Amino acid sequence: MDQITQEPDLVLDTRPLVYEGKTEDVTIKLGQNIVPNQVSILARDADGEYVELTALDATDGTSRPVAVIAHAVDATAEAIVSHVYVSGRVNESDLSFQNYFTLDSILTGAPTSITIKQALRNAGFKFFTEGSPERDYS
Repeated sequence: MDQITQEPDLVLDTRPLVYEGKTEDVTIKLGQNIVPNQVSILARDADGEYVELTALDATDGTSRPVAVIAHAVDATAEAIVSHVYVSGRVNESDLSFQNYFTLDSILTGAPTSITIKQALRNAGFKFFTEGSPERDYS
């Protein structure tokens, strides 16, 4: 699989969207077209490939957020390798959600039901709402 150069991470009002983020190169699953206008939430499927979070009740792992991405990725023609954030500080208002999701939406596709926010916390993310990203508000 070839590494395809992707758009740089988005910057909103001259500030980064993910602070102190740790990144990893991962495979974005064939068919994904991630076009975030902010930060999109990703899950990992049973094959270990990353997909945008679009269901709350999937039992194949795709309803468990494990990473975020702050740039567009077009994998509609082939699976590609791209960097994603696996931890960091994110302003809650910068998160982009599919469908009707919020950080408080309940993920029901695993043995225990938790919120999107708690799943991202478990993955290593911290959230703030206003002010400095050095302060963790939640």
